[in-house]
Amino acid sequence: MLRLGLRLTLRSGREAVARLVITAAAVAVGVALLLGVLAEFHAFQVNASQPCWSCTTGTPVPSTLPASGDLWNNSADFYQGQTITRLDVAPLGSNAPVPPGISRLPDPGTYDASPALERLLRTMPADQLGARFPGTLAGTIGDAALNGANDLVIYAGYTPKELATVPGTRWVTSIATAPCSPRSSGTRSGSACSRCCSQCSC
Repeated sequence: MLRLGLRLTLRSGREAVARLVITAAAVAVGVALLLGVLAEFHAFQVNASQPCWSCTTGTPVPSTLPASGDLWNNSADFYQGQTITRLDVAPLGSNAPVPPGISRLPDPGTYDASPALERLLRTMPADQLGARFPGTLAGTIGDAALNGANDLVIYAGYTPKELATVPGTRWVTSIATAPCSPRSSGTRSGSACSRCCSQCSC
């Protein structure tokens, strides 16, 4: 049937051939647009199911510390023009939420760092960078928490008593997922809001 239709078209003159070419091109463009929309929708669904730790807002810390959840304090630091996104965290119970990129929360007095930040800490004098972070390096933050290989991120462990008195600390019972918006990020730093929107494709 296809061969017969092609023969009839070719024998019908240039006008019929031109219509065939235009129709085929229009169909190709339509299929490409449809595939693009489907791919974008799939990417949105995948991102929407991922934990977005920078989107997590939490609530004010109660006067009496709860027995569940975490205390979070999300902030930003700067080093040689680069932004370091920092999360100070203290567990309030055995089932405390764990941010992406690590399997367990850092113990008080230790911290986990992204690979790029680890490299900086190894090469820069401690009084210029390492002294900003309490305790010792305990682990590496994985890709699930990062936007790229050069992201500078640190999770620092504290006791609830230490972190509860720090301005900006929030009580978190679950980690948010996408989508999010800059106006609802609830973080103290613009960089954390930008990271949130980048991770969540909003």
